[in-house]
Order: sequence, then C-alpha cells, then structure tokens
Amino acid sequence: MITDVDGVLTDGGIYFDANGECFKRFHDLGVTLCEFGVKDNSAACQSLMEQAWVSAVQTACIGDDSIALPAFSACGLSFAIADAPEYVKRQAMGVLAQPGGHGAFRELADAILEAQGMADVYCSAKGCKRVATGVAQ
Repeated sequence: MITDVDGVLTDGGIYFDANGECFKRFHDLGVTLCEFGVKDNSAACQSLMEQAWVSAVQTACIGDDSIALPAFSACGLSFAIADAPEYVKRQAMGVLAQPGGHGAFRELADAILEAQGMADVYCSAKGCKRVATGVAQ
C-alpha cells in the first residue's frame, strides 16, 4: 500500500509546541520504504513497487488531493479519503468512509485483510497473536 502522509495519515493540521516547534499528529506505522520530497508521484510509486518487488496490480494507493492523481494511475487500486475534494474522489476507484488522520489507512488495511480472508488478525485474539509476534506498543 502506498500512501501520502499529509492529509491521509494526518488530518492535515500543524501543531506548535511552547518553543514554536512544528509537528503533526500521526502514529508510527513501522514504514520501511519511503520517498521524501517527491515531485513525480508516478515515478515514486514505480520506485517503491520495484523496491518492494511488487507489481502495480498488487499495489493500492491512498490519496487526498490532486497531487495523488499520478499515483492513482500508477497503482492497480486507488482510494480517496472521505474528506478529499470531489474531483479527486471521481478519479479514485473507491472512496473511504474515514477522513485523513482519523482511520482512513486502517479502514483500507482492514478491508484488504478481509478480502484476503485474514480478518481474524484484527478481530480475534488468536489471529492478532499469530501476526503480532515481537510487536511492542
């Protein structure tokens, strides 16, 4: 799964601490492949797919703005978050029920697991234990 950070993993808000430092609210997902400062989202998707040894057919992407449209065309599946503009939603294969920073990524991840017959990893203690070996919170 390929995702934008701002607006998808975050709610797009910027927060400042007492010292004026800027930060965003989102959880560490253990991301191992990433591209920073991307100007060409299609090329970035191609690079990430090569690094992960997957094809476009095996890849879904999530976006929230027009900058995601090249990624939509590079990936086999494309999804817009609930609070994306209508012109982005129209270009996506699906629209998620959750807005950015409020579970959109999780919604799609759970849907993928369910489609693969693996919903037990998020809805049962036995399934969770099977995949969570070595995970700490």
